[in-house]
Amino acid sequence: MTTSILKRVVIAHLALLLAPAVRAQISSDLPDFSATEVKSSLSWKIHRSGSKLRVEPSPMTATIYVPEEDKVFNLFIFPEKTTCVVLKTAQAKMMRSPLQVVYGPNTRRTPREAKEVVEGHTCTVLDAVTTLPDHSEAISKIWAADDLKGVPVRIDMTTGRSTMTTTYRDIVLGPPDPALFKLPAKCTPHEKTYQVAPESQQVPGKVPSDQKQK
Repeated sequence: MTTSILKRVVIAHLALLLAPAVRAQISSDLPDFSATEVKSSLSWKIHRSGSKLRVEPSPMTATIYVPEEDKVFNLFIFPEKTTCVVLKTAQAKMMRSPLQVVYGPNTRRTPREAKEVVEGHTCTVLDAVTTLPDHSEAISKIWAADDLKGVPVRIDMTTGRSTMTTTYRDIVLGPPDPALFKLPAKCTPHEKTYQVAPESQQVPGKVPSDQKQK
C-alpha cells in the first residue's frame, strides 16, 4: 500500500470513528443512485441500492450496509482476492456517510419554501434535526436536487461546535451494478478477528519451544 493511499485510509477511518454512532437505515425517500461523496480534500464513491449502501473509503476498502439483515460487511480488496469481516449494525458504531444520519430514522426533515441553486441544480432546502444516541442533537441543512429525484448535492451537518460540509458530484440515478454488492463466499465474524495466533506464529521466525536445541 502506498503512503498516499495509507494516509487516505487512516484519515477516512479516523473521521468515521469520531462520528456519532447511528443506525445505518436510510429513508426510502431517496432513489437508487451512485455518486462521489466529497469531504474537504477527501472523496470516495458511494452506491445506494434499495436499503443497501456501499461506501468505498479507498481503492482497497469498502463497507456494505445491509439493514434488513442487521449486518455490516467490511471488505479488504487485494489483487489476489477480497477478504471480508462481518459485524452486527450495533457493533459498527460508526457512520460512513452523513446520509446515514440526515436520512436516518431519528431525523426530522422540514422543507423550506424558497429554492436555492447549488452545484448547478435547483434544490429544495431541508432543515434537519437528528437525535443522537447520547440524546444530543445534530443540526443539518440539506440541498436536495429537484432534477435528481431529491438526491442531495450538499449537506452541512453541525454537531456541537463542529460543522462538516459534504458535497455530492458525478451523480448517476438508477440501480448500481449488482456486482458491487456481491460478497465473498466466506466472511469472518468480527469477534474472531481478535483471536490470538499460536505462539509460534506471533513473532516471525520464532522457533517453537519443542524444536529448540538443548
